[in-house]
Amino acid sequence: SYFDNPNLTAYLFVVIGAAALCYSFYKNLKTHSIALVKIVSTTALISALCFSPWVMKNYYDNPNGSVVQLLLGKKPQADMSVRTINKNFRR
Repeated sequence: SYFDNPNLTAYLFVVIGAAALCYSFYKNLKTHSIALVKIVSTTALISALCFSPWVMKNYYDNPNGSVVQLLLGKKPQADMSVRTINKNFRR
């Protein structure tokens, strides 16, 4: 692997990105507070609307799952070949 610990690298980038986001939010909050709140709330609402059907479907498939299972769904299954698809689904 290119990095010695890819999980640590991913967490490091998340922390750096979150810190930059918090800094820019705090810096711009003083000057554009109403406009900034509108943009952030609109973005959050659109993101929630995009992901909610996916999360609800995964919840109905496995109601006792974790947050990761809600986002990722069931364990990956084997890939289907074109022959299998044609044999099972085309007539």
